[in-house]
Amino acid sequence: MTWFAWVSLLAGVTNTSSTMIQGLVQLNNPDYVPERWHLTVLIIATLIVQGLMTMYAFWLIPWIELVAGILHIVLFVVFVVILVTLAPRHTADFVFFKQQSSSGWSSGFLSWNIGLLTPTWGFVGECRPRRVVYGRRADDVNQDSTAQCI
Repeated sequence: MTWFAWVSLLAGVTNTSSTMIQGLVQLNNPDYVPERWHLTVLIIATLIVQGLMTMYAFWLIPWIELVAGILHIVLFVVFVVILVTLAPRHTADFVFFKQQSSSGWSSGFLSWNIGLLTPTWGFVGECRPRRVVYGRRADDVNQDSTAQCI
């Protein structure tokens, strides 16, 4: 992965995270009117926090990752139980054949692809640790790990 690709990845992930934070603020405060510059300030603040953590609290990062991993597993089980018990039931025809998009895009294909942008960052994060290989066969291993990630 090149330096430019890494910076682009950080910018994309930070933009997505900041957009989610702005959406949560909007959900919890109906009077909030989002402006474009609000998102820019959120992105800059998120990058500053990430930079400060990397520089001064790097010893804390493994613990944060551990807590995040545990929360992912526990909350997945909690959400599945809640959704199975409280969610409305639909027919198989509704689930598999009814197409509905409330995103505002006229094309279902375009709406589906834009919706897929957020989950793709997880695949990029999965590939990164495998690609950092040093040694004689680094190029071969890097190519193999890229193919495995795809």
